[in-house]
Amino acid sequence: MMTRDDLILLASADASGGIGKDNALLVRVPEDMRHFREHTVGQTIIIGRKTLASFKNGQPLPNRKNVILSTTPGYQAEGAVVVKNIAELFEILNGVQGRIYVCGGESVYRALVGFCGRAVITRFDASCDADAFLPDISRETGWLCHDEGEWKTSENGIRFRIQEYERLVQS
Repeated sequence: MMTRDDLILLASADASGGIGKDNALLVRVPEDMRHFREHTVGQTIIIGRKTLASFKNGQPLPNRKNVILSTTPGYQAEGAVVVKNIAELFEILNGVQGRIYVCGGESVYRALVGFCGRAVITRFDASCDADAFLPDISRETGWLCHDEGEWKTSENGIRFRIQEYERLVQS
């Protein structure tokens, strides 16, 4: 498995690594939403079919190249590129300029975490009832947190910080 420096896992998770419940975010933190937008506008994002369905009106995000990784036969999404497997995904990514963000959900994170050279994770200082989880990003799994980020309190009262990771071991 070959990691790519331009492939960046981008996520938000609670203290237990929970990322969602019933195909929705666990919490909405305006600062995290702005952070996501700042990173991804003008770039490429990779998401799954269910994550796309969770977006407003189930539409691809504007001002980004949306790539949907879905094994659902015949699935199509207007305004997005749909790929059925990792090989097809990397064929499409060969011609992409700029950064490529892996943005979920759980199955997409699990499929692509091994290819990512970096990760940027917003951590919430809370434990929520989750049914979808981020893969373990720790030293034991070959990652180093090089920036823990400072704890901040969101305008809606939720404490959060943004952590940045690098792959320790290139596969």
